[in-house]
Amino acid sequence: MAGNRCFFFLKGMTLGEHCDLGCNKSFSAVPVGKGYVREDLECSHYTKDFDVGHIPLRLPRAKQLLATINKNFSTLAFCRRYLDRLGETKYLMALKNLCDSGIVQVFLNF
Repeated sequence: MAGNRCFFFLKGMTLGEHCDLGCNKSFSAVPVGKGYVREDLECSHYTKDFDVGHIPLRLPRAKQLLATINKNFSTLAFCRRYLDRLGETKYLMALKNLCDSGIVQVFLNF
């Protein structure tokens, strides 16, 4: 977001191109209420870390899941339901491996 404009990069676009879309104020940095983090529940969303370099993975399933994440989400947030809709099965150990290695970040429930 720059000033009053939001820039979204879509798959296949170069860095010089951008798409102006309407941006609502719900994503602003102004606090609007109180919340707390519950770490005893399972997490709801994940995202690939943008700044992470190449990290060697030993599990072939983790490599395959990372390829799926790169292809479909890149650094956008996703939840396990989205992986299910893509036809991914038996990916929990691979996802945990990606989180433990620092490639994928976990967003906790609020």
